[in-house]
Amino acid sequence: MHIGTFVFAQIVQFLPQKQFRRILAKYNDRTKGWSMSHWNHLLVLMFGQLMGCGSLRELTDITTAHAKKSKHLGFGHQPINRQMLSKANALRDHHIFEEFAFYMVSIAQARLYRIHVFGAFFIIREKGKPAYEIVDGESILDGTDNVLKDQTIRFTKKDNQEKYPGVIRRIVYYAPRLHRSFVYYTNNFYLSAKGIALLYKYRWQVELFFKWIKQHLQVKRFWGESENAVRIQIHVAIISYCLIAIIEHDLKIGRSVFEVMRILGKSSLTMDRNRKHIFFSL
Repeated sequence: MHIGTFVFAQIVQFLPQKQFRRILAKYNDRTKGWSMSHWNHLLVLMFGQLMGCGSLRELTDITTAHAKKSKHLGFGHQPINRQMLSKANALRDHHIFEEFAFYMVSIAQARLYRIHVFGAFFIIREKGKPAYEIVDGESILDGTDNVLKDQTIRFTKKDNQEKYPGVIRRIVYYAPRLHRSFVYYTNNFYLSAKGIALLYKYRWQVELFFKWIKQHLQVKRFWGESENAVRIQIHVAIISYCLIAIIEHDLKIGRSVFEVMRILGKSSLTMDRNRKHIFFSL
């Protein structure tokens, strides 16, 4: 008889399964009748993410070694093997996992600040003219590398305040070759204003994104060669990160998301009745 519940199974209880089912129902995915359901698929990949598995083989070696625990971990009655998981990663519609990842980010956004709290920085160009108040910074700058304004502002309209309640940096940059100015918003207060403008200009977001993946999502290497498999893995990594961030916030653990993820990874196959016990007993 099991005493308590597997830590991983407790983690899963924070996932909105009903929402995942609603998303799945919208897609005519040909793999819906497989013995490994989409939910099983999601959970086993999240398990591998938390365990820090470096390959699909490593992940399935663990799942087959603990085959008797498969049902209790949420992987289904049938043990997950490498062939089964590899086929699912290659053929299942990645948009299902992508939409659920966006949903998880939206939940985290209500408690956190979306990308801002993840320790990454963003740069976006102004679309429209949002209402704001200036917290700090000069209205007009002269002789500063074509930077016309470098301000710290706060949005004043309700919808924008709900999306980003904190202060944000607003930069107005004049591009001589185009004879026009551009307005950028960023949560990075350390780089120079011109550096921010150049980052946006040269589209370094892809490089920054993958750097962020390696640092925060703990994706050591991709578990498949197809584009579909890579997309599913990245979406599941984002789902896992958002879930751990939500758990850390709701349980008031007082540790970084990275620390919580590492602790839960090492404790996933242990049993404990108290969710917070594994954090405060170390």
